[in-house]
Amino acid sequence: SFIALVSNDIEKVEKKPEEAIDYKGQINWFGYSSKYFMATVLPEIGADTVLRITPAGPKDTIKSVFGYPSRKIASDKSISRTWEVYLGPLENNLLKPVGENLDEAVNFGWFGFLAKPLLDFLKFLNKYFHNYGISIIVITVLIRLLFLPLTIRSMASMRRMQLKMEKIKPEMGQLKEKYKDDKAKQNSELMKLYSKHGVNPLSSLGGCLPMLIQIPVFIALYDVLLNSIDLRHSSFLWIQDLAAPETLFDIPVIGVPFRVLPLLMGVSWFLSQKMTPMTAA
Repeated sequence: SFIALVSNDIEKVEKKPEEAIDYKGQINWFGYSSKYFMATVLPEIGADTVLRITPAGPKDTIKSVFGYPSRKIASDKSISRTWEVYLGPLENNLLKPVGENLDEAVNFGWFGFLAKPLLDFLKFLNKYFHNYGISIIVITVLIRLLFLPLTIRSMASMRRMQLKMEKIKPEMGQLKEKYKDDKAKQNSELMKLYSKHGVNPLSSLGGCLPMLIQIPVFIALYDVLLNSIDLRHSSFLWIQDLAAPETLFDIPVIGVPFRVLPLLMGVSWFLSQKMTPMTAA
């Protein structure tokens, strides 16, 4: 991918453009990156400059051209420009000291403000466990424990709502049958029934709210695991590379890889669904 920092905004081009693209402003750096590595140049900056990328060649190749503002140079004078080059991994510890916000090249998604502390904490844990597989399990358990009070509160709220709805379910069925031809009257009588028994149909949303608070944290952790170069070539149990899809073996004849983790994920989702109380309709 082509990547550049233009006036403090990341610009990225994932595929070959059909025509030239111009970027105008302060070009802090520009270059090309893969998932874990980048080759980029940091030109001498100051005034606004121009950067153009154009399709080049028959394959997925693009050309980048950087232009300084025009300057007049006397016949007996000269001007020199100094560029720095970074060729290496997309690792915060290496990018940040370079300056010019080069560490912005690492994409941690919408919740980067949460992802970066989680990455630092993951590295901290790995200093003690010396295995990223174990460190991932530990950080997941710790996050779960942190949100455990909210989870318990949410499940208790949903369970109370379920019991109330089950209690009035026969009366609800009678009202729906009695006013089946008059939806307005049916809804009115149902609301009276809810009010009589202290049932708030929207309270189930309140029960879900504590669980929704956890979502940004786990999305941030997912982005950390997806983009962190630290997991590259790290092994755990039968998994040879935590940065690549896990494969136990290829199924004979059809050649499809057999993967254990997706199966375990499906089982855990099934058990979680069975353990989560559902509100009766």
